[in-house]
Amino acid sequence: MNKQRKTVRKLIALAAVLALLLPVLTGCLDEDFYDQLNDLLEYELSDYLGDPGNSDGYGETDETGFVKPSGKTPVPAAVFEESYTYYYDQLSAREKELYDGLVRSVEDGSGYAGFSGYDTQNAGDMNAVSRAATAFLYDRCELFTVDDVYYYTDGGTLYLSPKNQEYWEYMSSLDKYQKAFDEKVAAAVAEIEKNCSNDYEKALYAHDYLVKNAFYDHDAVDEVMNYPTSYSPVHDLIFSAYGALVNGQCVCAGYAKAYKVLLDRLGIPCVYVVGWGDVVRSDVGHAWNRIVLDGESYYVDITWDDCLESKGSDGKFEYSGTILHNYFNVTTDELEKTHKIDEDMFDQPDCYADDYNYFIYNGYQIDGYNFSKFVEIAEYQKSESCINVRFTNPSDAVKAQNEFKSGGWSRIGWLKRVDFVFSFDGDSGCAFVAYQ
Repeated sequence: MNKQRKTVRKLIALAAVLALLLPVLTGCLDEDFYDQLNDLLEYELSDYLGDPGNSDGYGETDETGFVKPSGKTPVPAAVFEESYTYYYDQLSAREKELYDGLVRSVEDGSGYAGFSGYDTQNAGDMNAVSRAATAFLYDRCELFTVDDVYYYTDGGTLYLSPKNQEYWEYMSSLDKYQKAFDEKVAAAVAEIEKNCSNDYEKALYAHDYLVKNAFYDHDAVDEVMNYPTSYSPVHDLIFSAYGALVNGQCVCAGYAKAYKVLLDRLGIPCVYVVGWGDVVRSDVGHAWNRIVLDGESYYVDITWDDCLESKGSDGKFEYSGTILHNYFNVTTDELEKTHKIDEDMFDQPDCYADDYNYFIYNGYQIDGYNFSKFVEIAEYQKSESCINVRFTNPSDAVKAQNEFKSGGWSRIGWLKRVDFVFSFDGDSGCAFVAYQ
């Protein structure tokens, strides 16, 4: 019996880049970081079939159509919490059947699901597999060990299997990791609910929680680049919600997945979104979120609000104490000044509302040049980690920067120290003053 096992590569158009999703604001990355990153992109997005080898050791199917593993480490059984399944809802009935099979294969611990009537040489059939697998991975961000979906055929039956990241294949037990993850999620949700009274506050608190407790792990990315075959928790976990929530080390995929996990538990619709973090270059993969408040959608990019890392005494990157909100609840138009959304497989709705934009909701947006208004906002933000405002005209941020540096800072009564960094984003008009 000849079995062939392959990986559904196109199921995530950015599967190889998810982990390498990085901030691009000035000062966050070394100039040559993009070029180093692109060395990891080993195939074009259209190359959706990989060949991990033969499938010897896989078990036979039982009467339910599920494969009984034999000699392989199955995906650990999990009990799914209620998740916002945006991508599932876009699938056809046939594609939903495949998605549901993947969910069952995780819930019951079997790790496999079988389906009849599929031809791997048929483009339509494989497109259905690709869409179902992609939707499964994007919706189920709590599955921190899964990074892909295998398929293989036997006797006319197509089998799908959530694929563990390589490191987890060698672990004797995942129980302690799952327990640590569940406890961290529960603790974070409890903290958020204790301190917040509405969905806006919860979404903002979760955003700030991740900025405070996780950082973009450039060192781990460098390790992936230089030691791509050395499987370790550092390699795998920076791409996951576990890396962000438990270890506090991740890349943008980790931030976005962790945010979705938290908001799922809080009952706030949240979508994991992929695309590119550079509107000019289409090879710089990135991930962020879209959330829904009062029936309106907003984009949130925690990675780009947490780009102010600093190196500690040990040379490692660490939290700098500064939280930005430049990309908290922005519109599609605002996002697309710096981001490009991947909609080749799934569409995203246009986000027009700005009622819950951080700057508008809190009164931190300045229309026209008005340094007195800047000072007033700074007084309101006395307890925050930095002064963060937005000018409707980006050129006004330049004027504010010049006036602040030429002595205007002294008008802010509580700002006694002048060891600060005044920076602004020329695309959005957002400005911040980080101080020591």
